Amino acid sequence: MQVTMREYALRAGKVALAAVLAAGLGTAVAAEDIEPAATLPPVSAPAVQPAASPAPAAESPAPAPAPAQPVYTGPRLGLLIMPFDSQVEQNVNTLGPRVARAMKDASLLSRRYNGVLYNPRHPVIRRAQEENVLRESDVRGPFGIEDDQIERALRIAQVMEFPRVMVGAITDFEFNSEKREGQITITAEILNAETGRVEGQTLVATGRSPANMVAGLPEQFALAATEDAVQQIVARFPGIAQPTVAQNGSEGQAPPEEAAAGPKKKKNNTGILAALAILAGILIAGGGGGGGGGTGVDGPPPPPF
Repeated sequence: MQVTMREYALRAGKVALAAVLAAGLGTAVAAEDIEPAATLPPVSAPAVQPAASPAPAAESPAPAPAPAQPVYTGPRLGLLIMPFDSQVEQNVNTLGPRVARAMKDASLLSRRYNGVLYNPRHPVIRRAQEENVLRESDVRGPFGIEDDQIERALRIAQVMEFPRVMVGAITDFEFNSEKREGQITITAEILNAETGRVEGQTLVATGRSPANMVAGLPEQFALAATEDAVQQIVARFPGIAQPTVAQNGSEGQAPPEEAAAGPKKKKNNTGILAALAILAGILIAGGGGGGGGGTGVDGPPPPPF
């Protein structure tokens, strides 16, 4: 059968159309078969956590500060300081005025007292004698810690219009000839001139001669021990803010039993007094240049009459 050109052209057109349709259909199917890739959420950088600060080390609690001692802020009271009674000397009293002068020097550092040394030649004392208010035996002393001695001291303080008066005694000297050491005790009291009562605590100190003192007479050991006891009392003098250290390194504080026991009374020193018979001459010769400052014991005042 012969195919005309027109039929041939129609057939070729159908075939081309079918091919075009087939190609388009395949492309669509392929496009439908491919699923779009799943959209992932954007990856964010991990949050940087701040470094944890190290835990503070456990601190031990600081010790509580010691309570401050109250500072006396009242007026300074006049304090009449009497020459102490020395019970370790036979004929004259040379240690008593020396100790009194050291107490007067200590009062210069006190916030509470203003010390003045007793002088029997004071115009007020002389006038009181002329008017028979005071007798000669009253003004001469001694002024220790015995009742009659305290009574005379209080009467003089009232005449001189001092609100406070200090009395004291030097007692119980012991000398060890084998160990070459001396020991002595000083007792001091501050009294209310109106009531006669002891103000504060009785000051008691036992002094010893230095350990390196290996030579000397008994009276020289007595003097060295007295100086040590004076330093201890000065360290505890009422109203002094910063106590000093005792000369031989002992603490400037009387043992509680001594403070509680109160002032000591006279003790029989007959075995010692013989060895101290020459004390007056040596101490007077060595103490002629009395005066000066400091808390050491220095020269006695001249005789009252």
